[in-house]
Amino acid sequence: MGRRSPVKMVSHGGKASGTVGSSWVIGSGGALGRKTDQGVAGHAASTLQRPGSVPQPDEQQMRGEPFKAVILDCDGVLFDSSSANLAFYTSVLDALGEPPLSAEHEQRIHALSSEQLFEGLFGGDPARRAEASRVAASVDYRPFFGLMVPVEGLHEILADLRRSYRLAMATNRGRTIPDLLREFGLERAFDTVVGITDVPRPKPHPDMLFECARRLGLASDEAVYVGDTNADRDAAAAAGMSFIGVGNRCEHPVLIPHICELRRILAFLRDGGTREP
Repeated sequence: MGRRSPVKMVSHGGKASGTVGSSWVIGSGGALGRKTDQGVAGHAASTLQRPGSVPQPDEQQMRGEPFKAVILDCDGVLFDSSSANLAFYTSVLDALGEPPLSAEHEQRIHALSSEQLFEGLFGGDPARRAEASRVAASVDYRPFFGLMVPVEGLHEILADLRRSYRLAMATNRGRTIPDLLREFGLERAFDTVVGITDVPRPKPHPDMLFECARRLGLASDEAVYVGDTNADRDAAAAAGMSFIGVGNRCEHPVLIPHICELRRILAFLRDGGTREP
């Protein structure tokens, strides 16, 4: 995978470590150090961005948890699908004779279901919203798969995780899921896959995480959800499920830059945060 990126674990208020404003960082060489407001002790990563203050449990509540399943989001975690989703929705809006998406909506499309996006665009016009949904349902998404970029080593990462955990996917995607799994050879990568057509409400509601746990025969606290947005984080919190954030789009005490770090961070949390990964 090349050089490892830092894994950031931020303890707000020092609840886990007893040091106000302290942060645990798994550095690029795998060594563990503590960054405090006064500096860095040990071999910590050279850069650390402190997430914003969010009412979330700190990482101490995750430590020592015997997770039996890892539930993964799709867009933004397994794939960079921003270009594909933008092209898809641009084609829908073109068919409707509507202007292109605003920069704000472009930033959010990979995290929203189609209905959530159209609610934001046409919320005051139910007829227009229904027409947008009809057009979107008629557009074949398969040509846009060529614009989706799987994360480096995706199949190897999933195969490695399956040696220790049940795997599931929980995504705000709907009808495109079966074709996506076939296109990228992921039909057998997950024990179950849950999308918006399987539950009453999309994320940030917890419905699909509850459904994943139900299908796996597990309690919510026996699984951890891996996502990249605040909506993913909030869905996990509402489900009573632990959460690991990926990338820089969400605010959470436990963040990793890439899912190649999942094995290490899960082992770190399982062992109470006392063993260097």
